[in-house]
Amino acid sequence: MTHSKQMNRVALALLVAVGALSVACGKKDDSHTAGERVDATVAEAKSEAQELKADATRAGDAAKNRLEETRVAVSDAAIVAEVNAKIAQDKELQATKIDVKVNNGAVVLQGTAPSDAAVLRAVSLAHGTSGVTSVTSELKIVSS
Repeated sequence: MTHSKQMNRVALALLVAVGALSVACGKKDDSHTAGERVDATVAEAKSEAQELKADATRAGDAAKNRLEETRVAVSDAAIVAEVNAKIAQDKELQATKIDVKVNNGAVVLQGTAPSDAAVLRAVSLAHGTSGVTSVTSELKIVSS
């Protein structure tokens, strides 16, 4: 064999060895079976699904809370409007300066009234309003 053919064979052998080494280096040492990998993937997917479900539940609960807060605020506003309308229509109270505040159905009357009877009338009108749970009078009697 000529020297040039020997060099070609040595070069070819080196190339094959380098190729084999590069393939071996790129191969992962994965001792898990295909079934084990599938099981691990399924477990991870289940875990992520549970996290998503928990997030959705929290979001739903927050939405329910906001809805309830909105319902209470609308209800309180309706109570304020109705009590103010009743006071404005009452001949004894229409000239008074009564401020109506409501929190979760609890009414607080503030301001002035001309007499004890006017205070009792304002409290009675507030108590007779739908959605009212309690009435507190902070009205002061001022004679005109």
